Amino acid sequence: MSNRQDDPFIQRERTHLQYGLSSSALLSNLAIERGEGVWLYDIHGNRYMDLFAGAAIASLGHAHPLFLHSVHEQLDDLIVSSYTSPIRSYYVAALADTLPKSLNQVSFFSTGSEANEAALLMARTYTRKFEVISFWGGYHGKTGGTISLSDRKWGGSGIPPFPGILRVPYPDTYRRVVPIQDDSRYLEWCITFLKQTIETSSSQSIAAIIVESLQGTSGNVIPVSGFLQAIRKLCHDIGAIFILDEVITGFGRTGSMFSFEQETAIPDILVIGKGMGNGLPISAIVTTEQIASTPPLSLPSGMSSSFGGNPLSIAAAHATLTIIKQEKLVENAQIVGKYWLDLLHNELSDFAFVGNIRGRGLMIGIELVKDRVTKEPLEAALIKQLFFKGLEHGLIAGLQSPHIRLNPPLIFTKEDANWATEKIKACFNWLKEQIAVA
Repeated sequence: MSNRQDDPFIQRERTHLQYGLSSSALLSNLAIERGEGVWLYDIHGNRYMDLFAGAAIASLGHAHPLFLHSVHEQLDDLIVSSYTSPIRSYYVAALADTLPKSLNQVSFFSTGSEANEAALLMARTYTRKFEVISFWGGYHGKTGGTISLSDRKWGGSGIPPFPGILRVPYPDTYRRVVPIQDDSRYLEWCITFLKQTIETSSSQSIAAIIVESLQGTSGNVIPVSGFLQAIRKLCHDIGAIFILDEVITGFGRTGSMFSFEQETAIPDILVIGKGMGNGLPISAIVTTEQIASTPPLSLPSGMSSSFGGNPLSIAAAHATLTIIKQEKLVENAQIVGKYWLDLLHNELSDFAFVGNIRGRGLMIGIELVKDRVTKEPLEAALIKQLFFKGLEHGLIAGLQSPHIRLNPPLIFTKEDANWATEKIKACFNWLKEQIAVA
């Protein structure tokens, strides 16, 4: 399983396609031919366990037979139409059944970025205010508005954020901004900082606070308990909209259908995507009748999207939701996720460079550090070699960063967890040797 940069497929593609690829794709130089369950197969017949799932997109894994059957049926009937289709009428009702009664108005889009942009527009239209608060380490997309909300590492240098964006600390349970170890006191400090930011740095025109229930792109970062409830209360106190970005965490990923259920913190606008369609591009915002009925967004075409809600993507989303329920994949994510998290703690905690192991459901993060006290991340050169070592052991995982992300398909089993942990441990043993001789 070597770095196959000389493959004709790779050479042909990279002549024209470099800058739209993920770091994993660029590093691995893999040409993937097919997938089955939790496995991917390259053009040379090598097999890799997929612990990334396309950034938490492949909820059902690869080539799920019932999913393929549903999509094939819709492909034969109708692909594109803005008009009512039977499959969309079924899906909107099924989606509403999984959510609190207040969240009953949905608009469909193609990507998480597009849906987050729409959520911002809706919040500003409804409140007639313009400022938005987001969080350090957050990620909401790469469009003009969403990249302004995201961590500055995504914006690059020389790209000013849109006006009206205020960013505050996320109450990360591992990398704390201040040395307060008590969770309740730390949460109080973060909320006080947020309020002071509004008081001293805003124009008192806060339209919305947008937040991820777990920060996926930053390494599956978990906030202190009670954070979402605190944000919800603050939003309602100041007349702002509580936007919850569950593009990564939705549809069972964290061991509940939506992660806000774990804190009973119902948002005003819920943003969903990624695992929603098991690979076909679809996203959505779901909100209340009161917010959705605000003109001009409530007028015909006010929230329309060229590809949003097309019958093929809706069929994929409907099949995904149906299978998640039928095969009890939410419960599986909770049970197997806890089993795997405990196993990873047992097998990996003794490595001196493992600073933190955390997770909810099948959304797990591992921090690799030079020193457990300073929490300085491990060197990029070592991490790059660790990624290649993972490929040698048959793993496609977020090993290219010191903030490792493990997001396998929701069909992941305890046997899969055992196999994956054995391979990760082998990679870490190799890394231990490299550090020892450095």
